[in-house]
Amino acid sequence: MERARVDELHFIARFEVVPSIFERGILCRVDAEPLNPPSIAEPDVLERRRMKRVPGGLYLFQYVNLYFDARNAMLYRRQDQWAAIGVVRVAPDVLDLPGAVITDRNAAAGAARFFVSSKGLEALDEEDVYAEWWDHSRDAKQKRMAEVLVPSRVGPSMLRGVLVRDDASAAMLRSILPDHQVTVDQALFFG
Repeated sequence: MERARVDELHFIARFEVVPSIFERGILCRVDAEPLNPPSIAEPDVLERRRMKRVPGGLYLFQYVNLYFDARNAMLYRRQDQWAAIGVVRVAPDVLDLPGAVITDRNAAAGAARFFVSSKGLEALDEEDVYAEWWDHSRDAKQKRMAEVLVPSRVGPSMLRGVLVRDDASAAMLRSILPDHQVTVDQALFFG
């Protein structure tokens, strides 16, 4: 995949934590846990991530995990929470942060391969990562969820705004985040 294709990266979060994200940045799970943030992750996936180590690097919980595109299986499975979920838009400059890693699929998957960021984009197939649908195979679903892993924290200066599913969600999030861009993107939420 070409670097120019990466307009932004995405972090999926519940509205309650979005103000803290814009104040402190996106924290890795190890650093966020003492704050007791609400999670949208599945417990079994969390357990796999807790125990998995990036080859030559840290445990997955010590990285912030960003998707190339949040229109993926994780967001789809959270349809019941869409009214309270935002997708934080992250500048692609995070690809240049020291220690950044790219995975060729969901990092929790057994077949996931890990690359230093400077080499990782070459390993990705743009059609797989940005596929409209992935329901034809488990492999396609995993590749659609390729990730960028950033050690410890993504600072507030890298954050561009939040994407939400509809006008009501936008109004609610703007009321608690008045100084940041909140944009409705129905297509991201499978609309």
